[in-house]
Amino acid sequence: MWLISWLPDSLLHLVVMGTMLSGIVLYVLGIFISFVPPALPYKEPIKFFAIVLLVAGVYAYGSYDNEMSWRAKEADLKHQVEVSEQKAQVATVELANEIARSNQTIKDTQAKIKDTIKQQAAAIDATCKVPPVAISTLNDAARRSKK
Repeated sequence: MWLISWLPDSLLHLVVMGTMLSGIVLYVLGIFISFVPPALPYKEPIKFFAIVLLVAGVYAYGSYDNEMSWRAKEADLKHQVEVSEQKAQVATVELANEIARSNQTIKDTQAKIKDTIKQQAAAIDATCKVPPVAISTLNDAARRSKK
C-alpha cells in the first residue's frame, strides 16, 4: 500500500471511482442484455465481471479512504510538531534569560559579601580571634551560594 502514497490524490480518486462506476454500469448492462437475444449467452459473465469490478472498487475506496485519513493524521502531527518547536524556542529563550538573571544575582551577592569581608577585615585581624560578625558573614555567604 505504500505505492499509493506516490500517486497524486486526484488520480487515485479517479481510478477508484472509475472502477466502481464501471462495475455499476456493467451490472446494469448485464440486466438489460436479456432483452437482446443474440447477447444472452454473455449475460452471466458480464454480471460476474461487473460484480468483481464493483467489489474491487468498494475495497479500493475503503483503502483510499484509509490512506486519506492517515495523510490527514500525518499533516495534523506535522502541525503539532511545528507548534511544539516554536514553543520550545520561546521556552529556551526564557530559560536562558532566567539563567542569566540567576547568575547575575549570584555574582552580585558574592561581590557584596566580599565587600563586607574586606570592611570587617580590620576587626578580624585585630585580635586574631574570629568575632561572631565574621562567622555570621561567612555563614551568610555559604547559605546564599547554595541557593
